[in-house]
Amino acid sequence: EAVGVYKRDSISVKKLMKAIPILLFSLSWSPWLCYTFPPCPFTFREVTHEVGILYTPQDKTSGPTIGDLNQDGYLDIIQSQHVRFPVEVYYGSSSGSFSRVLAFVDPGDRHGTATGDIDGNGKLDIILAIGGKEGLKPLPPRESRTSNNDTLQYVNVQDAGLNGRNLRGIAPRLLDIDGDGDLDLFVLGRPSLNLSNSVLHAVYRSHSSGVFELIPSTGIETCEAQTGFLVTDFDSDGSPDIFMLWPRVRLYKGSPNGKFQEVTRCTLPSGVRNSGPYGGAVQLDIDNDGDMDILFAGGLRLKGPGKMGSDLLLENISERISSTSCVKRFRDISSFANLRRSGIRAGITAADFNNDGFI
Repeated sequence: EAVGVYKRDSISVKKLMKAIPILLFSLSWSPWLCYTFPPCPFTFREVTHEVGILYTPQDKTSGPTIGDLNQDGYLDIIQSQHVRFPVEVYYGSSSGSFSRVLAFVDPGDRHGTATGDIDGNGKLDIILAIGGKEGLKPLPPRESRTSNNDTLQYVNVQDAGLNGRNLRGIAPRLLDIDGDGDLDLFVLGRPSLNLSNSVLHAVYRSHSSGVFELIPSTGIETCEAQTGFLVTDFDSDGSPDIFMLWPRVRLYKGSPNGKFQEVTRCTLPSGVRNSGPYGGAVQLDIDNDGDMDILFAGGLRLKGPGKMGSDLLLENISERISSTSCVKRFRDISSFANLRRSGIRAGITAADFNNDGFI
């Protein structure tokens, strides 16, 4: 599939409607809102070729990452292309058009990407997870940095500090684990076809120089997962926590020392642990009470036939809890939330589309 860009036509219900003028989808756009809440307040037209996005019919392993790499005020697009083609980076401009450069050109099983300012120069850098031939030849993630002259420069694995562990890497996330202001790194890995390797994921601490260092044991390395996970802060203590979504839902509570403790049984409602499958999740404040609720997208498709699943919505009730011990933090409100009960959804996002103050 090729990357596609869709632009909103100038159809407006009220000035209050402030939809984002350019939307990106890596596969295709399904106007679900228009089917569910007619009449649709806006329409989309494809402008992919018009804005300079090239047709590259490659095997895309994940959706695009969006960020302003060179900090010129215009959003850029990072799209991974799996094995046969380098990562495409499209730089946005004031005209709304994009210019393409290729990154991570060395051969590799290219999977998910993440972006953030790793080296502290004020510009966004890119982390790429590498699959390593289904784990039979596992490899560490790779890094490319935006230099002061706005060009991408590949950083070898040793200099980046990413050589501590080889993985069947699927997706990276940049997050501040220890609260020091530097971006640390979590890399999700999928179980290897080499069943003797039980270590699936990696957590790296970043030093002020922008060099990573593997944290050898954090407590989350052997939790089996496939593609879906979510970084959140369910108890608002300032330390990132991680949901792992399939084959079973797991919740790991983070701490400033880089350790993660599984708190699934004491924080989630009974039955959630073995529910699913889920392909993705998003955090959102569904009731505007100040804490993050979680919406899980039901269904999962990897290689081969997909697995059907229902969506799941967990309300965070932490605002009612004064205890700092491990107690129930979520309530399952799926039954009256009018969610989908079957099908397969590859991912999910959420936003206030109609600007009414509700997600």
